[in-house]
Amino acid sequence: MTKNTKKLLGLVGALAVLGGAYGGIVWINQNNEEKAAEQSKAEKEANTFYLSQMEEPVSISYTNSYGTFAFSYDTENETWSYDSDEHFPVTQSYLTSISSDLKSFTAERKLEEVQDDLSVYGLDNPSCTITAKGSDDTEVTIQIGSLNSYNSDYYAKVEGSDDIYTIASSYVSDISNDISALQEKESFPTITSTSITNVQLLKDGTTIDMEKEVTQEPATEEETTENASEEAETGSEVSEEETTKAVSDSTEEGLTEEESTVEMVDVTHWVFTQDNKTQRFDESDDIHDLLVNMVGLTFNDCADYYADEEEKESYGLTDGATVLTITYQSGEEETTLKLTIGATTEDDAYYYVSMDDSDQVNTVSKESVDAVLDAISGYGM
Repeated sequence: MTKNTKKLLGLVGALAVLGGAYGGIVWINQNNEEKAAEQSKAEKEANTFYLSQMEEPVSISYTNSYGTFAFSYDTENETWSYDSDEHFPVTQSYLTSISSDLKSFTAERKLEEVQDDLSVYGLDNPSCTITAKGSDDTEVTIQIGSLNSYNSDYYAKVEGSDDIYTIASSYVSDISNDISALQEKESFPTITSTSITNVQLLKDGTTIDMEKEVTQEPATEEETTENASEEAETGSEVSEEETTKAVSDSTEEGLTEEESTVEMVDVTHWVFTQDNKTQRFDESDDIHDLLVNMVGLTFNDCADYYADEEEKESYGLTDGATVLTITYQSGEEETTLKLTIGATTEDDAYYYVSMDDSDQVNTVSKESVDAVLDAISGYGM
């Protein structure tokens, strides 16, 4: 073995030792990091205080100054319902939020020293109590006392336990409301005046239909001048090649060369039909105002969250009611809104209305509705 070979083998051996040492250091560092992470997690867990831990809650009830309200979860339909009234439209996100809290209800801190007199914490007569049962049959009742003015947390304890905790005020705000705060109310859909394609009014046994019609017509001198000004401002010009192609395409469509050189624009008309009689109107300022007033309709309040047929009759929403049907473009789809208009409120300021045959009854400004109905009726024949 030559001297150089021995030297080379020595270097290779040294590199192997160094590589092994480096690998050992990396392994030790990784191991230490994992241990530190586990220790940090364990410390955090040790300092986390749970008032409840359960699988998906299937029943929730809470008591506050307004009363006791109980709810059940339908696992098949994945919806919450109000036990006292199956027709009550529960705001699902509200119960979902409470349910999520109860799955892992954590306290801000645990009191190290607790006084025997629970009135100090408002827990001798809790301001709120919430009871939940999970799908794993775990059941818990949490009592909530008074507000700690120092940090804005609330005192709380689990029924049957002597430990007292403080919890975030956000937990309490969720269960401090009357049942009416949980009601999901309908709202008038967002419609733009330009998206409306058809309107139909059934009133006093007569139907008036207005259909949007868009045609291509020769531009007026004023429109041609406006378009030329816009092109001059933007610097856009039509090349001779593009003009020739446009003429060629138009000729293929059956237009003469003279007709194809005339600037064409989209013109909107509205076709009104009543008793098989038809009239066609340009989209005037009056029609534009009618459409704007129509999309500006809003619900004032919910008069009844569930009305049966007899109750609907008392609101004037059955036979003989006025029906306004609006068809509009919503994205790629055509959508229809049916608004049934009934009797007026006692003060004659609002109409009772129902939307899309819903069982919920809302009120809408009489003045706003009359402005729309009168405008449509004005185009009747």
